[in-house]
Amino acid sequence: VKEGRTQAVPEALKGTGYSGAKRLGHGEGYKYAHDYPGHHVEQEYMPQAKVYYQPTDEGFEKTIKENFKKSRKSPSK
Repeated sequence: VKEGRTQAVPEALKGTGYSGAKRLGHGEGYKYAHDYPGHHVEQEYMPQAKVYYQPTDEGFEKTIKENFKKSRKSPSK
């Protein structure tokens, strides 16, 4: 994180709480995860994939790793 460049926030994730947001396309196409089964939806959160954390097979990290795998396979609308 310290060495990498920041990425632009996708338009769908930009704030909509001000008068010019709609004109700029902010929030357009946003999918609210809680409206989908398992509270997971395919949506672009980062333009370029980056890995910041890789859980191991030890202890509770094994459970986290399994949950990551499940969430990537879950159906979305």
